[in-house]
Amino acid sequence: MGCNMQKTIGFSDLQRQLRAVFDEVAGEGVEYVLTRSDRPEVVMIRYDEFIELLAGREREEITQH
Repeated sequence: MGCNMQKTIGFSDLQRQLRAVFDEVAGEGVEYVLTRSDRPEVVMIRYDEFIELLAGREREEITQH
């Protein structure tokens, strides 16, 4: 899902641009890597993509047992 576009944004810039970033993620499926002091710390993705990741993790755990 999503457009597979990924952007990086620093925490301070995110604070100033939160609405625009939120709209890009929710509406266009853009994935954001959020950084603090130039270190990646958080990823922001659409909720449906997050649910898919969780489902994949659960499937992986089931097949490993």
